[in-house]
Amino acid sequence: KLAPNLKPIIFKYGVAQTDENAREMVWELFKSSTVPRDRLLYLEALAPADNVTLIFRALLFVKYMNMTVNETLMSPNEALLAMEFIAGRGFLQLQSSWVFVTEKFGDIL
Repeated sequence: KLAPNLKPIIFKYGVAQTDENAREMVWELFKSSTVPRDRLLYLEALAPADNVTLIFRALLFVKYMNMTVNETLMSPNEALLAMEFIAGRGFLQLQSSWVFVTEKFGDIL
């Protein structure tokens, strides 16, 4: 069994180093989980990583950010945390997050 203090590290860096199939698996874990702490763990792991190619990162960014405005997928609080996780991954993600939020402001509120 995985030690609880290692779980966030393994998910965050493990998903960042893998492909779209791993991200889909973590997304399914997020959707099926009812434990708030685990849901946040999965959201943070899904935030696009810095080490993927620029085009793949852009595609992940758009897909992930569009999920945040769908209240059937995540709560408004989880959406804000997801945006924070992405914005915290680097300057490019921060800029892209700002553009997304300003363009989707009506959908977010």
